[in-house]
Amino acid sequence: MLWKTNGLEAELFLVEFGDVKDKKKVLDMSPRSFEKQLVIIQEFEGELTPKEMELKWSPFWIQIFNLPLMSWTKETGWAIGSSLGTAMEVDVPDSGVHWGKCL
Repeated sequence: MLWKTNGLEAELFLVEFGDVKDKKKVLDMSPRSFEKQLVIIQEFEGELTPKEMELKWSPFWIQIFNLPLMSWTKETGWAIGSSLGTAMEVDVPDSGVHWGKCL
């Protein structure tokens, strides 16, 4: 009910946190969705008006299936991620090789 806009098309919400740890947790756990819609969360830039803020991108986790076994490496993850946009992290153990269903 908190997010319902009663038919109005709200484009921007300003949220204030009482605790810096809560704010960091919300920012770190992006992306978010609400009713199957992407919610872009970014820290407010105080020198800009809300209309001047550019909300152009959001991080996404991707999973890559059916790779050859020799490609289940951090380097392959970076190469594929970078080809899709800006790679931020590859979830591979320190050994550099991931064993599981997907990279």
